Amino acid sequence: MLLTLIALALAAPPDDHDLGQPQVEVREALEHYLSAEETTALLAHLDQVGAEVAGDLARHGEAHPERVRQVLYRVVADNLGSKVLMDRAGPHLPMTADEIRQTVIDYEAFKLGAYVSSGVFPKRYFGYFDLKYDTAEHEWTLRQVVRCTTRVINAYQEEQGSPLRVNDAEIAVTFISEGGALLLREDQHRMNDLHPVFDVGLDDVAKGNADYPGLIRRLDEACGTDLGGLVVYTEPHAPPPPGATDRLASHDGRWGWLVRPATFEEGIVGTAMMWIWEKEIAAAKLDARGSTPLHRRDLADQFISGSLVYNSGIIHSESTARRIREWSTGDYLYERSQANASRRPLLDLQRPSAQLHEVLSTGSYRGQPTSWVAVYHILQRYGGWEALRRYTDTFDDAGMFRPREQPSPPPPPPAPEPAEPAEPAVLDPPAETGCGCAQVPPTTAWLSGLALITLGRRRRPMR
Repeated sequence: MLLTLIALALAAPPDDHDLGQPQVEVREALEHYLSAEETTALLAHLDQVGAEVAGDLARHGEAHPERVRQVLYRVVADNLGSKVLMDRAGPHLPMTADEIRQTVIDYEAFKLGAYVSSGVFPKRYFGYFDLKYDTAEHEWTLRQVVRCTTRVINAYQEEQGSPLRVNDAEIAVTFISEGGALLLREDQHRMNDLHPVFDVGLDDVAKGNADYPGLIRRLDEACGTDLGGLVVYTEPHAPPPPGATDRLASHDGRWGWLVRPATFEEGIVGTAMMWIWEKEIAAAKLDARGSTPLHRRDLADQFISGSLVYNSGIIHSESTARRIREWSTGDYLYERSQANASRRPLLDLQRPSAQLHEVLSTGSYRGQPTSWVAVYHILQRYGGWEALRRYTDTFDDAGMFRPREQPSPPPPPPAPEPAEPAEPAVLDPPAETGCGCAQVPPTTAWLSGLALITLGRRRRPMR
């Protein structure tokens, strides 16, 4: 009897947070999109993936298979459930069985494993490239402008005798990770009112403009932008030019002035220009230390090395870049955080063993706030890049957008029904106070004041 109780105790998952009924939620969400046969097949796939993830997580500590399965069901239920809510609210958000298997189930398994071993979970960028829902029109613009910049930059690089090239994936993912994601979500109303530094991360746009004037002209001509007119240069201490709003960093002795906001397209073109600028710097740093030239490395290494320089100006060691690529930075980031605790905020992560125990206990992830460590940032965007490569066919093996049909424009909103004319209000006769005017009833006065306040608010710019 004792042996039986011990066996049952070992077989039972740990006493952790209640995760609800994720199996039921997953099945209901699948049935919203799929047939009964497809639903059964994906539930079997989810069970299989859960067992594989449990085996992988066991490298870092106790990973009871049933608890891992429950947590994976929980995060899949949350992911897929949010899509069902969006679909019901409209516009229609279609999902095929293959899309759910890859971008929901397989991605969530990847995310769980990467979070434990690296301390950081990969970004989920699928919705910025699938040409669906209310961002489809803007995603098409992103795709077309990125393709334009890639063609122009690679032709320019060939003329300059440089072996370095760019691809669509690295430019598009960099734009999304540097602020484009917000523009495609809650900040669509600000798409043509962008600060190049604060909104899309073009901290060195003045330097890049100064170094690549010929490239900027070509990009503007081919892509229909005016990036060259975004920054005006003056001698140091000269009065700012008309319309100047900010002085930007420039390394040629002159002062660069931002003279107007950037458009959505200019934010993309600026990102592409800055990407090749930073990628050339990364290549030079690798050459200086005798490492394998950047243009001879595969796309993953090129993206990681270029992103490290883009974000921090530092190329980092080969061993650090390898940790990023292998998702094995958990101990490295934890130790960096502890070593800098006296002068930097602690990173919101633990060692892999503790990270594993916590996520299996709670069934949820820690937040991923902006941090001071470049490796942390690059893990997030590299994860988004890698997930797109693994789980979608958005890009081909060379990192270029695969051909797609332009999505249909969204239907116009329904015209508002004409309002019925209001009956005139009946006011009391004027009070005999000597002013010859009628007293406004208190309720009417309150409503009039509210209307003035509301109109005043509407006049304020949306920021």
